[in-house]
Amino acid sequence: PDQELITEEERECFKNIGLKMESILVLGRRGVFDGVIEGLHQHWKHKELAKVITMQRTFLQVVNTARILERETGGILVSIDKQKEGHAIIIYRGKNYKRPLEFAENLLDKKKALKRSLEMQRLGSLKFFAYQRGKEIAALRLKLADLEEQQKQLNKS
Repeated sequence: PDQELITEEERECFKNIGLKMESILVLGRRGVFDGVIEGLHQHWKHKELAKVITMQRTFLQVVNTARILERETGGILVSIDKQKEGHAIIIYRGKNYKRPLEFAENLLDKKKALKRSLEMQRLGSLKFFAYQRGKEIAALRLKLADLEEQQKQLNKS
């Protein structure tokens, strides 16, 4: 479908309205799954803006999540802002919004999304552990080289 465009003035207005909104959708550890998309469409039944709070730490993850939400819902990404609760993603439903009869089939359900989240956490922990061990190995190699150098100095004297 033809993507709607909003002007910078509208974008700024929607951003201010969205940041003041008290009704929010919280994105948990499961990330974007079919229940989140359904909740967003349910929210859009009554309001044209939706504020999604995500607790993801890196801004790159937040931007990726915002793009997924925009693509799967058909809405327009207004802004991504850092707040004390986390990052706020504000999405506008568009002027020609029609609630879909069927939701996206390519998204995970709640159980599979939790499994994916746990696997991502395990992978992150494993990468961190490997990085820490790599640093320790490099430090030990430097120490060994220093000890060998000291041994050569003692043998010469």
